[in-house]
This record gives sequence, C-alpha cells and structure tokens, in this order.
Amino acid sequence: MLYPLTLGAACEHEPRASRDPSPQTADSQTAPVLLELFTSQGCSSCPPADELVRRAVHDADAPNVIALVYHVDYWNSLGWPDPFSNPRWTQRQRDYADAIGSNRLYTPQVLLDGQDRGVGTSGHRMATAVADAGHQANAMTLTLHTELDDDRVRVEVEPQWANTQTADRAVVMVAVTDSGHRTRVPRGENAGRVLSGEFVVRDLARACAVPASGTTRCRASLSVQDIDDRSTMQVVAFAQDPQSWQVLGVAASSPSSP
Repeated sequence: MLYPLTLGAACEHEPRASRDPSPQTADSQTAPVLLELFTSQGCSSCPPADELVRRAVHDADAPNVIALVYHVDYWNSLGWPDPFSNPRWTQRQRDYADAIGSNRLYTPQVLLDGQDRGVGTSGHRMATAVADAGHQANAMTLTLHTELDDDRVRVEVEPQWANTQTADRAVVMVAVTDSGHRTRVPRGENAGRVLSGEFVVRDLARACAVPASGTTRCRASLSVQDIDDRSTMQVVAFAQDPQSWQVLGVAASSPSSP
C-alpha cells in the first residue's frame, strides 16, 4: 500500500538482551550490533518483523545484538492509533532516509548499524546480515554508566576511538527502552490480534559530539515516567557518523538505583 507522505510511505508485505547494572563496554572483539526497527501496530506486515527482532536479540548464536524499536505515527489514521507511536520516531526515520539517500518511508524497516540491508521480514537474511555486521571491528568503544533517579535516568558515556589514526567525527546518542508489552488491537489492519512489544524506545537524546582527537565525557538525562515495569528497562548508547549515520559503536546497560 502506498500513502502520500513527504518521502512517500509503504506498509511492506513481504513473504532481551542481557542486563547487568555494572558498566558495559563495547569493543571490537565482541562486535555488538545495533538493530533498529521502524514499526507500527497499525501495519499488518509489522508483527512478523517485531518477532524477528525479538528472536535476533535472544539468538544464542548472536549474543551481541542490541535492539531499538521505534513506533512511527503515520499509520495511526488506519483505524488504530499506536499507543507507543511518537512523531519524533517518524522524524528520525525521515532523517535516516536523508542520510542513506532513500526517497520513501515504509514499515517495517530494519537497519543494522545504521545501514538498510534490505532484510525485510526474512529470518535468513537477518541472520546473515547480523553475522556480517558482527564480524566488522567497531571504530569506537563506549563505556556506559547509568543511574535511575525517580522519573529520569542519568547517563554518562565515555567514548574512545579504537584507532586514533583513522578517527574522524561522531555523535553519541542515548536511548531508553522497555519490554513485555501486550496490546489488544480492536481496529485497523491488526484488528483482533494481541501484539507484543519489545525494546520499545521511550526516549532518545543526543549526548555529545566526539572530535577526532582528545577525550570526551558525554552526559544526558532520559525520561522514564511512562515506563511502568522498570525491571525491563535498558539504556542504549551508540555512536554514529554524523553524515552517513553508520553506527560506529554501541553498548547497553540496565539503570542502577542511586
């Protein structure tokens, strides 16, 4: 189906990371992979992609997959307003489209380390792409510290280039997600279904810009006021190239109480 948006949109129809309150470090030996999914409860082809992402994170053969699931809002007019949708996530997908040279928005869209590998809802293509991405050395390591403070999570990230001779520039982003949602959908394309929600992005912030030389300590604060079950929370920090949006490094941790 095609619906008019600035970039064009299509609802495509194609045939729990571990938690540790201690600081987490991403490095080139473990090569963690960031998997980002743009989805919607109003799109009938999205639930298979949601399940594919869940399986990828829990796959014992790929233990370093970290997921961010963004619920976009442009399908809310199809009969069911997605309760997790946010125009901020639609704008992030638009920004990704600009960065990778795409001329449309669609769901479900899966990106691995900031690149659209065209995996769609194919488990085989997903596994192959994750394996390929995991074999690439990270350009940056991220040491992540988190602390839960009432309705906010305070985040501190220490980024470090793996090779200062090839270092360029990067932007460090931080996000908080939660999991374990079950939503009964009464209307729209998924009417009558009970949909699961895992790794749902609830807040996202830019922590800092990282220069090619010198040291940087990034700080940010994320809202968790809409998260009921805080035992499922995960904070994700990732570094991206500011031009191509390629992910240069990623780490995840569960917030610890002060």
